[in-house]
Amino acid sequence: PYDFERPFPDEDEFLGYLRAAARGHNAGSMIDAANRLEAKGLRAVALRVLWAAALHEQIDAAYRVGLACRRGADLPRDLARAAFWLRRAARRGHRPAIRALLELLEASEAAPDPPQEAAALRRELEALSETRR
Repeated sequence: PYDFERPFPDEDEFLGYLRAAARGHNAGSMIDAANRLEAKGLRAVALRVLWAAALHEQIDAAYRVGLACRRGADLPRDLARAAFWLRRAARRGHRPAIRALLELLEASEAAPDPPQEAAALRRELEALSETRR
């Protein structure tokens, strides 16, 4: 495990930790690393780690990357990219991602056909709510 109590990350050791997590398909370790980096104020580095976890199909990471792209936090604002990552998490049933994507589609032209996609997302969110009751 990586020692997150150091004042500054040792880049080589940290990258080795992330590579091992990625090779082992341990996106949870990557999310943990991102959370710890963010807590230390290293948001831009945390976002890169989240991006890597999202590429390894970690849906919470995809959601968080989508939100960052939407806000333009630590990277240029890109609504199309935000929609891509939010869609990726939404398709796997991530409720907050479905809501965020729905808001994005209703407020922008981030999809080829926003009204139809928004209606489909609304139905999906309702179906997910029904299964939780």
